[in-house]
Amino acid sequence: MERHQAPGGHEVGYCAWGVMHDEGFWGEDAGVFRPERRLDVDALRLKAMDAALALTFGHGRWQCLGKEVALMELNKVFVELLRRFDLSVVDPTKPWPDFWIKAERQDTHVRTGR
Repeated sequence: MERHQAPGGHEVGYCAWGVMHDEGFWGEDAGVFRPERRLDVDALRLKAMDAALALTFGHGRWQCLGKEVALMELNKVFVELLRRFDLSVVDPTKPWPDFWIKAERQDTHVRTGR
């Protein structure tokens, strides 16, 4: 990753789509949702990936005002999924890369203990 110094007083912008689809940074499959790409990198590269992903919500004074609400809503989704469904791996002998999960709605009476 190249670093460039911008002279003081200049405004710097970026193209979020371009950053998130940069094959030089993310690899040849930059347009593919593949979260496991973060598992095979060193700590410095992982830090750079985290910084690039943080750009999604902006930074500093121009940060998205809805960031905290969006993150809270995402947490609620996972809690509700775990609360309302029994999740199981479809084929435990092949957990990766074909990670299929079966979700079965929990019986309400079992969940509440009645």
